[in-house]
Amino acid sequence: MFIISKDFTNNNPSIRRIGIIIAFLTGFSINLSTSFQNIMVFTLVLSSFFHSNFNTLLKESLKNNFIKGALLFYMIFIIAVLWSKAPIADTISMLLRMILFLLCPLIYVFFVVRENVKAFFLGFALCVLISVFLSLFSDLSGLNFYLQNTGLHTEINGFKIDLFRGHTYQNYFSALLTASLIILILEGFITKRSHKIIIISLIAIIFVNVFFFVTGRTGHILYLFMLLIIALYYMNWKRIIIFTLILLSLSAIIIYSSSNIRSGISNAVNDIRSYEAGYANTSLGLRITFYKNSLKIISESPIIGHGTGSFKSEYEKLKDEVMTSVGNPHSDYLWFAAEIGLLGLGVFIGFLYLSLYQSFYTKMPYKLMATILIVTYIISSINNSFFTDNLTGQFFILALCALLSRNELIKTS
Repeated sequence: MFIISKDFTNNNPSIRRIGIIIAFLTGFSINLSTSFQNIMVFTLVLSSFFHSNFNTLLKESLKNNFIKGALLFYMIFIIAVLWSKAPIADTISMLLRMILFLLCPLIYVFFVVRENVKAFFLGFALCVLISVFLSLFSDLSGLNFYLQNTGLHTEINGFKIDLFRGHTYQNYFSALLTASLIILILEGFITKRSHKIIIISLIAIIFVNVFFFVTGRTGHILYLFMLLIIALYYMNWKRIIIFTLILLSLSAIIIYSSSNIRSGISNAVNDIRSYEAGYANTSLGLRITFYKNSLKIISESPIIGHGTGSFKSEYEKLKDEVMTSVGNPHSDYLWFAAEIGLLGLGVFIGFLYLSLYQSFYTKMPYKLMATILIVTYIISSINNSFFTDNLTGQFFILALCALLSRNELIKTS
């Protein structure tokens, strides 16, 4: 694995300042608007060409194994076009959906500049905090202008405008911000007592919002997983056991005191009972149906899959009574296996391994942040489409490259 050991700060002051602004706005856009996010990601990729050491950095970035894994994974999708019988629009849609895997080297080059990494995460954190306070104010004031599924929603002359994110995204991003703030405190990056009080207060506010005001099982589970990962890193086994018991007790208290959590558990139980009774048109019932049908699709071409963009057309062939047309199975692993086979899925798992391996050789706090990012995406994508979703998929590649492109990385063979 190659590690960049020099500080390749852009030599042009004007371009450097523009890069910092682009990084901040890109981070801010993640939790704000999909359209704004797409514009900023394109701008970020384009701006990487203006780095004064672009040619050198691009060549060296290609020596990183996790980038090789990302490129190989995207190449599988390109090759799988050859045997895909899907409509051309679906094929192109899938290639565009995964395009940031191809652009990994350019994103890596952009984030080699230390100021860009800091600006990106600062913008991200600021927007997440704004959304948390808006969400809380919406519920506490009774105005209910911040919707669980869409965030802020309005229409101007028939044109729909959605700002900030719904519960699944907001919960995950809030949890990620909480974990990052905890790591910064534990690593001594926040030393002033007044600053610690402010940060701990923000962590408490985010916690209350996630578990008591915002619905979404995925975000709640991932939040607790992040806390567990932090405990595993900092504690010995005796303390880990004690922390786990505390976490279980805390979970019980949250379940007892949070109507949102109780409602989520109750809905899940009712969904399963309805499915067992023959009614599958519920949240969990549909997912179970998608999984079973996806396994049927995979079994028809397990090694190389049905080709890029083929899932929807292959699902329609099943003529399922519950839902005749499904764009994705709500599990990235099943989606990849259906389209690019177990071979392609194996390449993807290899990419995740290489990314996780490189995170272990990164200095703190990037090391633990990258580990949490990768592990929680691995877990969430069992029952969601975090890697393929435009919002979370783009954020993963951006954040991963930002964390793993640090100049402080330790050189290893």
